[in-house]
Amino acid sequence: MAKKPLGLPLAPPGPQYDFFSLLQEMILKAGDPSLATLAGRVHCARQVLHRATRGPKMPSRDLTKRIADALFDDDETRNDARSRLLAAWTQGVADARQAASSPAALMTPGTVSIKSPRCLLMDKLHDLYSRAGSPSISDVALTTGLRRSTIHEWVTGRSLPREDGVLALLAYGLGASPSEVESLTALHKTARKMKKMHDVTKDYI
Repeated sequence: MAKKPLGLPLAPPGPQYDFFSLLQEMILKAGDPSLATLAGRVHCARQVLHRATRGPKMPSRDLTKRIADALFDDDETRNDARSRLLAAWTQGVADARQAASSPAALMTPGTVSIKSPRCLLMDKLHDLYSRAGSPSISDVALTTGLRRSTIHEWVTGRSLPREDGVLALLAYGLGASPSEVESLTALHKTARKMKKMHDVTKDYI
């Protein structure tokens, strides 16, 4: 059975798109390993790696470095890949931040989608997970005492935590500060309330 291709980057044209294109190019150069194989080398969840190779959000610098280091055995090739990727990552992150703070992007109708509380909550959880170094789901489960399948569904946005206390347990396990946990809890309350009001499926609010 043929390996499923990564797919085109989901980032807008420019430095962010160039970063993802370069990363995919290097994966091909390294023999085009499967996401599962590469995720094992990088020590992160397959879904996290998939997002890191396509976007639309830029991965963390640490995860980018770990991917580069996992691709090549030869020191010279690995160092070159790491240097090029981190340079492209720096430009991509700068571009993403500029786009997010652009008055035109914030005020022009149709250029920015308004995210639901659920999407904002999942974004924050994913950011925490990336900031923690994208640890394996098993490691997070050991730290928090939560089930691996449950953690995976929350981090990937497939479902919402049922209780604030359990969400806080996961957040603290990923290194969140008390203020970040407070913000997550507020988003969680709003997201759960909207889910009940609109009686929607578990995947959307």
